[in-house]
Amino acid sequence: MIESVNRAAGSVRLPLVLGLTDGLLNALTLAASSILGTGGPISYTLAARVGTTSLVTAAFAMFVTDYAERRAQLVHVSRQLSLTASGRMAGTRLGRLALGRSLRAMGVACVCSFVGAALPLVLGVLLPVPSWVVIDMAHLNA
Repeated sequence: MIESVNRAAGSVRLPLVLGLTDGLLNALTLAASSILGTGGPISYTLAARVGTTSLVTAAFAMFVTDYAERRAQLVHVSRQLSLTASGRMAGTRLGRLALGRSLRAMGVACVCSFVGAALPLVLGVLLPVPSWVVIDMAHLNA
C-alpha cells in the first residue's frame, strides 16, 4: 500500500511543484502594480483573472513537455525493438496510456497553478493588511 502511494505521489510531484511555482510567479508578475499600490486594488476578479491566465499557461507548457517526452520514449523503444516504422507505438495502447498520463499531469499542473496564483491574491483581499504583505504570503506558500 505504501509503495503504491509513493508511486502515485511520484507521478504528480513534478506537475504539482511546477504548477505551484508557476502560479506564484504569475501572480507576483501579473499583479505587481496592484501589490505595490500603483495600480487598482487587489480584488477577487484580479485573483480569478491571474489564476485563469496561470492555469492556461501551465496547461500548455505541462502537456506539451510531458507528452513530447513520453512520445520520445516510445520512439526510442520502437527503435530498440527494431520496429519497421518509427512512431507506430504511439498508436497502440502504450500511446494512449502516454496521452492519458500527460493529460493527468496537465490537470494537476493546472489546478496547482490556479491555486498558487489565486490564493495569495485572495488572501490579500480577505486580510486587512497592506498589499505588499501578499508577497510575504506568496513566499510562505512556496
